[in-house]
Amino acid sequence: MHKQLKIFGILNILDIILTYIALEHNTNVSELNPIASIIFEQIGTIYGLLFLKIIGFMLMLELFNYFYNKYPKSALNTIKIINIFYVFIVLNNLYQNLI
Repeated sequence: MHKQLKIFGILNILDIILTYIALEHNTNVSELNPIASIIFEQIGTIYGLLFLKIIGFMLMLELFNYFYNKYPKSALNTIKIINIFYVFIVLNNLYQNLI
């Protein structure tokens, strides 16, 4: 597995942990994604997070492998940009847990 995909996976794990803590223990925080909110209501927050993240990671893995075989430099640059955005998401979740 490529290093950038490992980073993507680690960022997703941090996102799961911080989102769960924020949604379960901070009354000032709510899920803004309406689809995720419905899933959380149906199967619970932790199972919903795991479900969405596993589906998302599998999709990212397939797309990355497909494009990496055809356009390796573009695929790597794209996952790097996605990881940069994910760092900001994780930092925002961390901030939400601190306030």
